[in-house]
Amino acid sequence: MFGLTGKQTRQEIAAHELGHAVVAMELGLKPKGVWMLTAPEGEPHGGTAVEASGVEGAAVLAAGAIAGEHWLRTRGLDRHVSRADMTYVAQGDEERIARLGLTPAQEEEARDQAARLLDRAWSRVEAGIDPLVEREHLGQRDLARLGRSGGGLRRAVGFITGR
Repeated sequence: MFGLTGKQTRQEIAAHELGHAVVAMELGLKPKGVWMLTAPEGEPHGGTAVEASGVEGAAVLAAGAIAGEHWLRTRGLDRHVSRADMTYVAQGDEERIARLGLTPAQEEEARDQAARLLDRAWSRVEAGIDPLVEREHLGQRDLARLGRSGGGLRRAVGFITGR
């Protein structure tokens, strides 16, 4: 991501992917894992394997951008990343949300739900960032071991949900 070091970029990607996984787990779903890789052009990417649909699926998808942006904000790095870069990072997730065929009210409900769940379980995201960056993969068992208490997302919620 432009404006960040390589390590910071990988940590933001880890927070993004763990956001998907943690919200899925908070909804009672079982993500198969999260991973990171470096593409041939040198840019790191990530992925989360989880099956979800409807409003729950949209909440899981929205959680990545919310978590990544919150991670940047809490470290004072959000001013180094352009809005265009943040939009680009979340573009695939946003396209998937659109394909779910939800109403605008349902999409808003999903984003609000994702923000609330991340607020409650933020420590789970934080607990997974360094292990994911280091190992490049966390499986279902690894994700289940992440801490269960959390908090600290409230500052990001208003920005993401527009409130």
